Amino acid sequence: MEDERERKEKDVCADSDEHKEGELQEVPSPEGDVESPPEDDVPEVSAPAGESEEGHVDAQLRKYEEMVKEYHDRWLRAVAEFDNFRKRTEKEKEKYFEYALEGFLKDFLPVLDALEKGVEAAEKSPDAASSGLLEGVKLIHRNILTVLEKYGVKPIEAKGKVFDPYYHEAVSRVHTTEYPAGTVIEEYQRGYTLKDRVVRPSLVAVAVAPEVSDEKEGSKEAEKDREPSCGPEEEIPVNIIDEGSE
Repeated sequence: MEDERERKEKDVCADSDEHKEGELQEVPSPEGDVESPPEDDVPEVSAPAGESEEGHVDAQLRKYEEMVKEYHDRWLRAVAEFDNFRKRTEKEKEKYFEYALEGFLKDFLPVLDALEKGVEAAEKSPDAASSGLLEGVKLIHRNILTVLEKYGVKPIEAKGKVFDPYYHEAVSRVHTTEYPAGTVIEEYQRGYTLKDRVVRPSLVAVAVAPEVSDEKEGSKEAEKDREPSCGPEEEIPVNIIDEGSE
Protein backbone atom coordinates (compact mmCIF):
# COMPACT_ATOMS: atom_id res chain seq x y z
CA MET A 1 0.00 0.00 0.00
CA GLU A 2 2.72 2.42 0.86
CA ASP A 3 4.69 1.56 -2.28
CA GLU A 4 1.66 2.15 -4.39
CA ARG A 5 1.00 5.52 -2.73
CA GLU A 6 4.59 6.65 -3.32
CA ARG A 7 4.36 5.66 -6.96
CA LYS A 8 1.21 7.75 -7.45
CA GLU A 9 2.81 10.79 -5.85
CA LYS A 10 5.83 10.45 -8.13
CA ASP A 11 3.53 10.30 -11.17
CA VAL A 12 1.69 13.47 -10.05
CA CYS A 13 4.98 15.31 -9.56
CA ALA A 14 6.21 14.25 -12.95
CA ASP A 15 3.02 15.48 -14.63
CA SER A 16 3.26 18.85 -12.87
CA ASP A 17 6.91 19.30 -13.98
CA GLU A 18 6.01 18.57 -17.61
CA HIS A 19 3.14 21.08 -17.45
CA LYS A 20 5.43 23.82 -16.12
CA GLU A 21 8.03 23.18 -18.81
CA GLY A 22 5.31 23.54 -21.48
CA GLU A 23 4.17 26.86 -20.07
CA LEU A 24 7.72 28.14 -20.02
CA GLN A 25 8.18 27.24 -23.66
CA GLU A 26 4.99 29.06 -24.72
CA VAL A 27 6.08 32.44 -23.19
CA PRO A 28 7.94 34.43 -25.93
CA SER A 29 11.16 36.08 -25.00
CA PRO A 30 11.22 39.94 -25.08
CA GLU A 31 13.98 39.88 -27.61
CA GLY A 32 11.80 37.94 -29.99
CA ASP A 33 9.55 41.01 -30.67
CA VAL A 34 12.35 42.91 -32.41
CA GLU A 35 12.99 41.47 -35.78
CA SER A 36 16.32 42.25 -37.27
CA PRO A 37 16.24 42.87 -41.02
CA PRO A 38 17.78 40.26 -43.12
CA GLU A 39 21.18 40.98 -44.44
CA ASP A 40 19.95 40.79 -48.03
CA ASP A 41 17.61 43.86 -47.52
CA VAL A 42 20.40 46.36 -46.57
CA PRO A 43 21.06 48.64 -49.61
CA GLU A 44 24.56 48.77 -50.76
CA VAL A 45 25.90 51.80 -52.66
CA SER A 46 27.90 50.50 -55.50
CA ALA A 47 29.67 52.41 -58.22
CA PRO A 48 28.19 52.32 -61.73
CA ALA A 49 29.75 50.05 -64.25
CA GLY A 50 32.96 51.43 -65.68
CA GLU A 51 33.53 53.82 -62.73
CA SER A 52 35.70 53.30 -59.71
CA GLU A 53 34.44 53.49 -56.18
CA GLU A 54 36.45 56.64 -55.42
CA GLY A 55 35.21 58.43 -58.56
CA HIS A 56 31.63 57.66 -57.65
CA VAL A 57 32.10 59.05 -54.14
CA ASP A 58 33.71 62.22 -55.53
CA ALA A 59 30.79 62.74 -57.91
CA GLN A 60 28.28 62.37 -55.09
CA LEU A 61 30.31 64.77 -52.95
CA ARG A 62 30.35 67.41 -55.69
CA LYS A 63 26.60 67.02 -56.13
CA TYR A 64 25.97 67.61 -52.43
CA GLU A 65 28.34 70.57 -52.41
CA GLU A 66 26.36 72.19 -55.24
CA MET A 67 23.13 71.62 -53.34
CA VAL A 68 24.61 73.19 -50.20
CA LYS A 69 25.78 76.18 -52.23
CA GLU A 70 22.36 76.62 -53.81
CA TYR A 71 20.60 76.49 -50.45
CA HIS A 72 23.11 78.96 -49.01
CA ASP A 73 22.47 81.41 -51.86
CA ARG A 74 18.71 81.12 -51.33
CA TRP A 75 19.16 81.81 -47.66
CA LEU A 76 21.29 84.89 -48.36
CA ARG A 77 18.68 86.26 -50.79
CA ALA A 78 15.88 85.65 -48.30
CA VAL A 79 17.83 87.45 -45.56
CA ALA A 80 18.54 90.40 -47.89
CA GLU A 81 14.89 90.67 -48.97
CA PHE A 82 13.72 90.60 -45.38
CA ASP A 83 16.25 93.30 -44.42
CA ASN A 84 15.09 95.51 -47.29
CA PHE A 85 11.47 94.96 -46.29
CA ARG A 86 12.26 95.91 -42.69
CA LYS A 87 14.06 99.10 -43.73
CA ARG A 88 11.29 100.08 -46.14
CA THR A 89 8.62 99.50 -43.49
CA GLU A 90 10.49 101.58 -40.92
CA LYS A 91 10.95 104.40 -43.43
CA GLU A 92 7.26 104.39 -44.36
CA LYS A 93 6.30 104.40 -40.69
CA GLU A 94 8.59 107.36 -39.95
CA LYS A 95 7.24 109.23 -42.97
CA TYR A 96 3.67 108.55 -41.87
CA PHE A 97 4.24 109.95 -38.39
CA GLU A 98 6.27 112.86 -39.82
CA TYR A 99 3.42 114.04 -42.05
CA ALA A 100 0.51 112.94 -39.86
CA LEU A 101 -0.36 116.61 -39.18
CA GLU A 102 -0.95 117.42 -42.85
CA GLY A 103 -4.67 116.64 -42.77
CA PHE A 104 -5.13 118.60 -39.55
CA LEU A 105 -3.28 121.64 -40.97
CA LYS A 106 -5.48 121.79 -44.05
CA ASP A 107 -8.50 122.20 -41.77
CA PHE A 108 -6.79 124.49 -39.26
CA LEU A 109 -5.18 127.02 -41.62
CA PRO A 110 -8.48 128.71 -42.63
CA VAL A 111 -9.09 129.40 -38.92
CA LEU A 112 -5.62 130.94 -38.66
CA ASP A 113 -6.36 133.06 -41.75
CA ALA A 114 -9.53 134.39 -40.15
CA LEU A 115 -7.60 135.30 -37.00
CA GLU A 116 -4.98 137.19 -39.01
CA LYS A 117 -7.63 139.09 -40.96
CA GLY A 118 -9.32 140.05 -37.70
CA VAL A 119 -6.02 141.41 -36.35
CA GLU A 120 -5.43 143.42 -39.53
CA ALA A 121 -8.90 144.90 -39.41
CA ALA A 122 -8.54 145.78 -35.72
CA GLU A 123 -5.22 147.54 -36.36
CA LYS A 124 -6.92 149.92 -38.79
CA SER A 125 -9.42 151.14 -36.19
CA PRO A 126 -8.65 154.53 -34.56
CA ASP A 127 -8.50 153.20 -31.00
CA ALA A 128 -6.33 150.20 -31.87
CA ALA A 129 -3.26 151.62 -30.13
CA SER A 130 -4.99 151.80 -26.76
CA SER A 131 -6.79 148.47 -27.02
CA GLY A 132 -5.42 145.80 -24.70
CA LEU A 133 -7.66 143.21 -26.34
CA LEU A 134 -5.83 143.59 -29.63
CA GLU A 135 -2.48 142.98 -27.96
CA GLY A 136 -3.86 139.83 -26.35
CA VAL A 137 -5.08 138.52 -29.72
CA LYS A 138 -1.67 139.25 -31.25
CA LEU A 139 -0.01 137.33 -28.44
CA ILE A 140 -2.28 134.34 -29.11
CA HIS A 141 -1.42 134.53 -32.80
CA ARG A 142 2.31 134.51 -32.06
CA ASN A 143 1.91 131.56 -29.71
CA ILE A 144 0.06 129.60 -32.39
CA LEU A 145 2.83 130.24 -34.92
CA THR A 146 5.43 129.19 -32.33
CA VAL A 147 3.66 125.89 -31.67
CA LEU A 148 3.27 125.20 -35.38
CA GLU A 149 6.95 125.92 -35.98
CA LYS A 150 7.82 123.47 -33.20
CA TYR A 151 6.21 120.71 -35.26
CA GLY A 152 7.86 121.79 -38.51
CA VAL A 153 5.16 124.12 -39.87
CA LYS A 154 6.49 127.36 -41.34
CA PRO A 155 4.93 130.17 -43.43
CA ILE A 156 6.13 130.65 -46.99
CA GLU A 157 7.81 133.95 -47.80
CA ALA A 158 6.22 135.38 -50.92
CA LYS A 159 6.14 139.17 -51.28
CA GLY A 160 9.27 140.51 -52.98
CA LYS A 161 10.51 137.01 -53.86
CA VAL A 162 10.94 135.53 -57.31
CA PHE A 163 7.89 133.53 -58.33
CA ASP A 164 8.38 129.81 -57.64
CA PRO A 165 5.57 127.52 -58.89
CA TYR A 166 6.40 124.98 -56.17
CA TYR A 167 5.64 127.47 -53.36
CA HIS A 168 3.48 130.09 -55.11
CA GLU A 169 0.25 130.02 -57.08
CA ALA A 170 -0.33 133.02 -59.34
CA VAL A 171 -3.92 134.26 -59.36
CA SER A 172 -3.24 137.56 -61.21
CA ARG A 173 -0.63 139.32 -63.30
CA VAL A 174 0.19 142.98 -63.06
CA HIS A 175 1.82 144.88 -65.94
CA THR A 176 4.35 147.17 -64.35
CA THR A 177 7.86 148.50 -64.76
CA GLU A 178 8.40 149.14 -61.05
CA TYR A 179 9.32 145.50 -60.34
CA PRO A 180 11.31 142.99 -62.37
CA ALA A 181 9.24 140.52 -64.34
CA GLY A 182 8.43 137.39 -62.35
CA THR A 183 8.49 139.11 -58.95
CA VAL A 184 5.73 138.54 -56.41
CA ILE A 185 4.26 141.98 -55.68
CA GLU A 186 1.20 141.01 -53.64
CA GLU A 187 0.17 138.12 -51.38
CA TYR A 188 -3.53 137.32 -51.13
CA GLN A 189 -3.26 134.19 -48.98
CA ARG A 190 -0.26 132.96 -47.01
CA GLY A 191 1.11 129.52 -47.74
CA TYR A 192 2.66 127.01 -45.32
CA THR A 193 5.07 124.08 -45.45
CA LEU A 194 5.33 120.98 -43.25
CA LYS A 195 8.97 119.86 -43.08
CA ASP A 196 9.92 119.87 -46.78
CA ARG A 197 6.37 119.41 -48.11
CA VAL A 198 4.04 122.22 -49.22
CA VAL A 199 0.75 121.99 -47.34
CA ARG A 200 -0.75 125.03 -49.07
CA PRO A 201 0.90 127.31 -51.67
CA SER A 202 0.73 131.09 -51.39
CA LEU A 203 -1.82 132.88 -53.57
CA VAL A 204 0.04 135.80 -55.15
CA ALA A 205 0.09 138.46 -57.85
CA VAL A 206 3.09 138.43 -60.18
CA ALA A 207 4.66 141.37 -62.01
CA VAL A 208 5.01 141.08 -65.78
CA ALA A 209 6.58 143.37 -68.37
CA PRO A 210 4.22 145.78 -70.15
CA GLU A 211 2.95 144.69 -73.52
CA VAL A 212 4.28 146.25 -76.74
CA SER A 213 0.96 147.91 -77.62
CA ASP A 214 0.94 149.68 -74.26
CA GLU A 215 4.46 150.95 -74.89
CA LYS A 216 3.45 152.31 -78.30
CA GLU A 217 0.44 154.10 -76.88
CA GLY A 218 2.62 155.57 -74.19
CA SER A 219 5.17 156.80 -76.75
CA LYS A 220 2.43 158.36 -78.85
CA GLU A 221 1.07 160.24 -75.88
CA ALA A 222 4.57 161.42 -75.04
CA GLU A 223 5.07 162.69 -78.59
CA LYS A 224 1.81 164.61 -78.41
CA ASP A 225 2.98 166.21 -75.20
CA ARG A 226 6.25 167.26 -76.85
CA GLU A 227 4.54 168.99 -79.86
CA PRO A 228 4.59 172.90 -79.66
CA SER A 229 1.30 174.47 -78.89
CA CYS A 230 -0.15 176.76 -81.60
CA GLY A 231 -1.89 180.09 -80.90
CA PRO A 232 -5.25 181.12 -82.26
CA GLU A 233 -5.50 180.83 -86.02
CA GLU A 234 -4.93 184.12 -87.89
CA GLU A 235 -7.72 185.28 -90.14
CA ILE A 236 -6.72 185.38 -93.79
CA PRO A 237 -8.08 188.49 -95.50
CA VAL A 238 -10.30 187.80 -98.46
CA ASN A 239 -10.50 190.34 -101.25
CA ILE A 240 -14.04 190.69 -102.27
CA ILE A 241 -14.31 191.77 -105.92
CA ASP A 242 -17.20 193.97 -106.74
CA GLU A 243 -18.63 192.88 -110.02
CA GLY A 244 -20.17 196.30 -110.58
CA SER A 245 -16.77 197.98 -110.48
CA GLU A 246 -15.58 195.86 -113.35
